[in-house]
Amino acid sequence: PRGIRAPIDLFLRHLAEDEEDRAIAIIMSGMGADGTMGVKAIKEHLGVAMAQETRSAKYDSMPKSAIGTGLMDYVDTPQRLPEKLLGYIRHTAKLPREITQERTASHSLTRIFNLLRAHTGHDFSFYKRNTIFRRIERRMNIHQISHIGKYVRFLQENPNEPDLLFKELLIGVTNFFRDAEAFKKLREEALPTVLKSKGRNGALRVWIPGCSTGEEAYSIAIVIAECIDQLRLRGLVKIQIFATDIDKEAVDRARQGLYLPTITNDVSPERLHRFFVKDDHGYRVSKQIREMIVFAPQNLIMDPPFTKLDLLCCRNLLIYFTGELQKKLLPLFHYTLNPGGALFLGSSETIGGFQDLFNAIDTKWKIFQRREAPAAIPAGRAFLRVLS
Repeated sequence: PRGIRAPIDLFLRHLAEDEEDRAIAIIMSGMGADGTMGVKAIKEHLGVAMAQETRSAKYDSMPKSAIGTGLMDYVDTPQRLPEKLLGYIRHTAKLPREITQERTASHSLTRIFNLLRAHTGHDFSFYKRNTIFRRIERRMNIHQISHIGKYVRFLQENPNEPDLLFKELLIGVTNFFRDAEAFKKLREEALPTVLKSKGRNGALRVWIPGCSTGEEAYSIAIVIAECIDQLRLRGLVKIQIFATDIDKEAVDRARQGLYLPTITNDVSPERLHRFFVKDDHGYRVSKQIREMIVFAPQNLIMDPPFTKLDLLCCRNLLIYFTGELQKKLLPLFHYTLNPGGALFLGSSETIGGFQDLFNAIDTKWKIFQRREAPAAIPAGRAFLRVLS
């Protein structure tokens, strides 16, 4: 009955889940920012996003907000967008068989990895091949390129394309309190145990790798603040939250703590009132919560990890990595946690045969507790050399 309605975001999020890479979002003239979060969901599921060029829009705030995500595949006037839409559809209709035949062309994929490494400094060879191929296919579809070898040449000849592909590979939508029940379990079952063990003047250390634009990190901080108040520990326990991501642009956005009005779909009125400040552009996370978190660029695979942790939150990131890398990261996660510390994974992830490293607090929502290692775990930089 009250508050901001966001029917376009809601529709596009459901469309993305239902149709995945067949979904196409087109944002036209309109007021407000409705549709921007939906566009992110469309792109996460490998759909296509288009927007009306703002100078041609009577009301430019909706397309301007969507374009501001940096995720648009096409931006043009209403007169020219249909041509781009039909060109894309005609190309993709005949494409799947041709590209599938080329999936054996590992030489081309290796060249793409090398180009990305030279351009961005990051190695994507540890990512699942199928995920990489689907993202590359999407860029090929946008440019209506049918052969991966031709796309390699396109990458070499167009200096902006490696940046766009890099961004494509990093797309991940984060909402506040994604899987609300999981955060409820974290607050009720995992955090009280850890906080009570700290005593007076203790420090709670948290690491959130793959934090993207910060929604997850701020959600964790809010839940911790609520738990501290519930246990009457305010001022008695110091909070240190480290939130990191490979994408420097995403980290900069996270640090600002400013979000669209449509976060009301995911954040309760009580939390909005207590932990956010409303301004002309949307909602800014309160200073109390922002000061709990240090945001920094970091490559989870190559850079040294944070250690002596009480909570490690790594949700919906491992699913992008090969099984080989996952098997190396889980002992590293064990090493970074204090005994009794909690590991919080995404609902679609699993720790497989590593149940002997962790006790399950909640198997449905993937919350685990660190056990003592049954065998020697490689430590520090020596372990990182194993990864690299």
